[in-house]
Amino acid sequence: MHSNSIIYIVVQALYFTLSLAGISAGESLVLDRFVAGVNDELITFSEYHQALDRYRLVGKAEGAIPPEAGRQVLQTLIDQRLLLQEARRFQVDPVSDEEIKRAVPHFEQQIEALDRASRAEFLEQMRRQLLIKRFIQRRIFVRVGFEEVKDYYRRHAQEFADKDLLDVREAIEELLREEQRNLKLRDLLKEIRKRARLVIYFPE
Repeated sequence: MHSNSIIYIVVQALYFTLSLAGISAGESLVLDRFVAGVNDELITFSEYHQALDRYRLVGKAEGAIPPEAGRQVLQTLIDQRLLLQEARRFQVDPVSDEEIKRAVPHFEQQIEALDRASRAEFLEQMRRQLLIKRFIQRRIFVRVGFEEVKDYYRRHAQEFADKDLLDVREAIEELLREEQRNLKLRDLLKEIRKRARLVIYFPE
């Protein structure tokens, strides 16, 4: 999962947050443990636990999470924290409450279901994810030419057997743009990790 879908696990994480898993009213969180240090910030056990809950929800997984999946979840949290730190370092414009409302489907209904503490946590998570998305959009530029679209169309002729190229052009362009974003984001994260101070306490 980590190597092939970085955009999915980093940028689309904001959609996982909409499940409200891990921040429901009345949940008690363990705050005195941490699983990783990312530069001068810590990733707590409670953050890791919440991410595992979202992983279970999205993957419809039951029972114990395999160690490999647990490590992938932790690496995702580390990548998110690194990108958030970079966004702050580059002084990316902060995310307003109005932007959060526009980004969250049925915002009012979702927010009303939470108590005050959970509501604040939910808004902060959304603010972070949207800031990361804004940073990525600023740092990563992709361009897809029509020749690339035609080449993809030819290579997947069986898939588009009953469709004209012009009818599927936009869908192919978006697919190719996402592939390019994945590659560039992976390279960007490698660059960021090289200069980062990372300490991982994840139990084997």
